Amino acid sequence: FQLPTTAMDWSKIIRYIVLLIVCSTPVLGKATLCCPENLSIVKGGCLEHGVASRNVTTPYNFGCKYGMFLLDPSITENDNFRVDYNDVLVVGDESSGFRIGPERYCIGELSRDNSVATTKVAMVCADGETLAQSNLFFIIRGVCAVISVVFLLITIVCYLILPELRDLQGKCMLCAVISLCVGFFALSIVQLRAFDHIDDSSCVILGVMIYIWLLSFFFWLNVVSFNLWRSVVARARRFEERQLFGFYSAYAWGCPLVLAGIMLALQYGPAGHKIVGHEKCFLGGWWSFTMFYAVIGIILIANSIMYGITCWKLWKGMQNIVDIKRRSMKYKCCMYLKLFLISGLTWIFEIISMVFETSEEYWLFTDVINGLQGVLMFLLLIAFRPRALRALAARGFCCLKMPQRWRHKRDTELLHDEELDDEEDMHDEATRTINEPARNGL
Repeated sequence: FQLPTTAMDWSKIIRYIVLLIVCSTPVLGKATLCCPENLSIVKGGCLEHGVASRNVTTPYNFGCKYGMFLLDPSITENDNFRVDYNDVLVVGDESSGFRIGPERYCIGELSRDNSVATTKVAMVCADGETLAQSNLFFIIRGVCAVISVVFLLITIVCYLILPELRDLQGKCMLCAVISLCVGFFALSIVQLRAFDHIDDSSCVILGVMIYIWLLSFFFWLNVVSFNLWRSVVARARRFEERQLFGFYSAYAWGCPLVLAGIMLALQYGPAGHKIVGHEKCFLGGWWSFTMFYAVIGIILIANSIMYGITCWKLWKGMQNIVDIKRRSMKYKCCMYLKLFLISGLTWIFEIISMVFETSEEYWLFTDVINGLQGVLMFLLLIAFRPRALRALAARGFCCLKMPQRWRHKRDTELLHDEELDDEEDMHDEATRTINEPARNGL
């Protein structure tokens, strides 16, 4: 090998290197624009950047039979795209991504709430079969949520008209049911595709509502678990019911509000993260896992630990407790443990589907079960609960008379109230009588 000796030889080598670089570098094609120059994409058409009053009628749906969907890399990393030299849109990685022909997409700048700041996005023609299937799944989930709301409302009315259900644990459970009812109502609006017809600000409000109320539901379930653990394991320290309920309310309502405040501060602060209201009126992408599913996961782990300790204490460790009281506490423990399994397992599957991002049809069954939580909670807290049936038979339900045979159902929880106190006093008195001679040296 000999180094070039003349200027002509060096110039040939340089030309070869430049040609090699140019040939090996992908050339970006010129994609179709969704809107004309200096106009940004908004819902329903194109607008001049940051101008709300001037409505430009140029539509960005350029002949797609089944409508279009948005690719926004600023919200979801999986939406990263580029245009290759054949004007083909490449979404995701070169190896594992998919390619979209130039006749089925356009690119442009997206403006939210007529803001001057814009984001580069792509609008892609939806596949008819895929879109129909996705819409069907949304409708199924939305209908399940509406059915749950109806049964949750019935449960709330039963708790309000039956004072027998409103002990401290019952009040906590009532707050959890109210939270789930409001959260599912807002969620049903999203699932039934109403977000296609509302502006971005309303979408953010709806997303924050869903976030706060669903998180409140899980924090109240955490309170129910803690209160049961406290009554079984940590029985030494006593609090007034009103004082405890105040502590519980501050925790279960306050934590979701604080987290929602942090979320909005991150979104509207200097960082400008796009967290809520940008993807189907809820949290999108990585933020949905960090701010929502991760919090739910932590609560479910804490509940599992408390239920495990409580069950062990009831079945193995409480030998000095009156049998009638232990039987009553076991019943309540089993009832709320079933409630935890109903609300916990379905959301665990939701977290798994979020982490692995598999096709949504694989999780339709668990989504339906999750959407029907209101029905399952009604069955557990009212329909299959002797105390609730006895109270309904005695008082009726909204001017409706209930079957009188319900009056004769054996209420194991009742023993935890009137009869239990007398039984436990007798047990304590007997214990003191037995131990008194021993202390006197007899």
